[in-house]
Amino acid sequence: MKLENRSRAGDANVSENNTKYRREGLFGDLTIGYKNYLFLHASGRNDWDSRLSQKNRSFFYPSVDLSWVFTDALPFFKDNKIITYGKLRGGIAKVSAVQFAPYSLQSTFDVGGGFPYGNTVGYSVGNTVYAPDLKPEQTVSKEIGLELGFLNNRISLETAAYWETTSDQEIIKGINISNATGFTNAIINTGSGKNHGLEVTLKGSPILSNNNGFTWNLGVNYSYNQNKAISLYQGLPNLSIDNDNYIVKDQPYPVLMGKGFETDGHGHTVVDATSGYPVLSQTNILFGQTTPKNILGVNTSFSYHHFTLAGVAEYRSGSVVYSGAGSTFDFSGISYGSATNGRERFVYPNSVIETSPGVYVPNTNVTTNSGGIDYWAGATTRYGVMQNYVTSAAFIKIRELSIGYDVPAEYLRGIKFIKRASFALVGRNLFMFRPKSNPYTDPEFNNTLDNAQGSNGLNQTPPTRIYGFTASFTL
Repeated sequence: MKLENRSRAGDANVSENNTKYRREGLFGDLTIGYKNYLFLHASGRNDWDSRLSQKNRSFFYPSVDLSWVFTDALPFFKDNKIITYGKLRGGIAKVSAVQFAPYSLQSTFDVGGGFPYGNTVGYSVGNTVYAPDLKPEQTVSKEIGLELGFLNNRISLETAAYWETTSDQEIIKGINISNATGFTNAIINTGSGKNHGLEVTLKGSPILSNNNGFTWNLGVNYSYNQNKAISLYQGLPNLSIDNDNYIVKDQPYPVLMGKGFETDGHGHTVVDATSGYPVLSQTNILFGQTTPKNILGVNTSFSYHHFTLAGVAEYRSGSVVYSGAGSTFDFSGISYGSATNGRERFVYPNSVIETSPGVYVPNTNVTTNSGGIDYWAGATTRYGVMQNYVTSAAFIKIRELSIGYDVPAEYLRGIKFIKRASFALVGRNLFMFRPKSNPYTDPEFNNTLDNAQGSNGLNQTPPTRIYGFTASFTL
C-alpha cells in the first residue's frame, strides 16, 4: 500500500466574499474673512448610507470655527520683537460615522459543512446577532486653541484643549455574549462617552547656524487624554469587548478586568491563615485603563557642516497591560519569579491575615503550603490569576536615531547627472526602558488588532529593532 502526504507548508488559505452598499454625500463649506485677521469658517454635510435602516439612513453633521490673529489686529504687536505671531481659535463640530460592514442589521446564513450536514449542501446561521436599529456614531467636539510665535518665529508654541461627547458608539467587531443565546457576539450601539484632553507643541531652534555651521533644532509635544463611559446598552454595568478588555460605566474605556486577590483596603493582600495562599476575590477586579493618559514626545537634530544627527524619543504613562506570556513562564517553571525563593515555601509579600471580620494583622510567619508547582501553576494562586501579570504599561522609547551626510556640491561637479546626494544610517526602536514590574515585553504589542489592547501573549509577533541605510540622489 502506498501512502501519500498531500499537505504542504506555506499553502495559501484564501477566501472570497462580495458586498455591495451605496454611500452618498452632500457637502458645503463657507469661509468669511475680515481684514485678514478675523476668520469665520462653517461647513455642513449630509450623508446617505445604505448600511443603515431606512429611518436612520440620512444624517447631517455641521461644524463652525472662529480664528483671530490678534498680532495683526492690535497695534501693540506691530513692532513687538518678542511675540511676533499670535492667534486664538475656537470651534465646535459634529461628526457622524458608520464603521460596521454591510449586512450588519440582521443575521445572515452561510454555507454549512460537516456535522450535521456531512456531504449534503446546507446553510447555517452566523454566530453574530445584530441590532436592526443601528445608528451612526456621533461625536460632538469643542476645542479652543492658542498659537504663538516668538523672536521672529524662531520659537513657536501651540496649545489646544478639547471636550468630546460621543453617542451611539459602535463596536465594529462586536461584544462578547453568552453562548447560551445561540450566538457568541453582538453588533450594537454600546452607549455614550465623554472625552477631554490637552495638547501642547513647542518647537524652536536654540542654536542657529553661525560661523562654525552648527544648528540645533528641538521639538517637544505633550498630550493628556481622559475619557469616561457615561451610559451603556440597556443600562448594563459593563460590556466585554475581547481579551479581558471591558467598557465599564463611569470608568475610562477600555479597561482591564479579571481575577485578582482580596485586600484589606490598604493595598495588603489577604492570605489564608492555614495555607498561606492569597485569597481569591469573589468578583473581577478592575485594574485600569489600557490607553495612556500621558504621551510626551521629543525630537531633536544637530547639524554641523554636512552632517546631521537626529533622534525621536517618546514617553507614555497612565495605563496598564496584561502579559499572558508571564503565566506560561510560571507554568513551565522558567520564570524569574518562580526561582526567587528557591522553589521553597515563603511568606507571601505584603500580606495580612484576617483574624475576625474586618480585622487584619500583618502576616510574618505563615508560609505558603508549597513553593513549587502547586503554587506557581495553581489556578487560584498564580498561573490562573490575571492580577499576577498586570503591570504598568509605561515606557520610554528611543523611536529613531539617524546620522546623515549631505555630499558637498563641489564633490559632485564632475558627475553631471547627479545634482544632490545624501546618505544616512538609521535605527528604529533601538532602546526601550520599562518599569521593573514589567519584565515581559513591549506594552505596545497586543494579541489582536480588533477592539482589545493592553493584552499580549506568546501568540504574537515579538518587538523588533531595525537598522537601515538610505541613499538619496537628485538627478
